[in-house]
Amino acid sequence: MSSNNSKFKKNIIEVTGNEIRGLLIIIVGVFLAGVGLIFSAMGKSGFPFFGGFFISALGIFSAIIGVYASVHYAQKYSDLLKEWKHTQQ
Repeated sequence: MSSNNSKFKKNIIEVTGNEIRGLLIIIVGVFLAGVGLIFSAMGKSGFPFFGGFFISALGIFSAIIGVYASVHYAQKYSDLLKEWKHTQQ
């Protein structure tokens, strides 16, 4: 029983760590999108303008990937908790 509990504890710690990393990816993505918009607004010539759009697109893509990772690991965390409750009964 204790080895089973330690397995669940290890899995839950791993899943929560991955969920936190997903949330950090969202923060970095939003930051990149904001920086890209600032660069594109400040750019008078073509390179900074399109570079800003590229950075903004990269930030939006990163934020979407972060949302996907966070939701995926939140569901995995929920499944682990349900499984743990079933083993405790």
